[in-house]
Amino acid sequence: MTNVTELKAWRYAEPFKPFELVLDDGRKVLVKNPWNVGWSAETETVAFAWGREDVDWVRFSRVVEIRPARRAQRTVSKAKRRRGRS
Repeated sequence: MTNVTELKAWRYAEPFKPFELVLDDGRKVLVKNPWNVGWSAETETVAFAWGREDVDWVRFSRVVEIRPARRAQRTVSKAKRRRGRS
């Protein structure tokens, strides 16, 4: 379980680095921008962007972990692989 203090540390880190919220239902929420996540200490909820236009919120008790975002692996396109062949 996480808390407001931990979430603030990730959001306001200088320099900001993307992070993931891991929820108890298995969802992983990627926070690419610090303004894509918010919270209410009074109601103990976390709000985050979900998809392109949706916002979702959950209780802090449902956030199992906050961790650095995993880097997306770059894939080499077929065209680039072909160029390397003789």
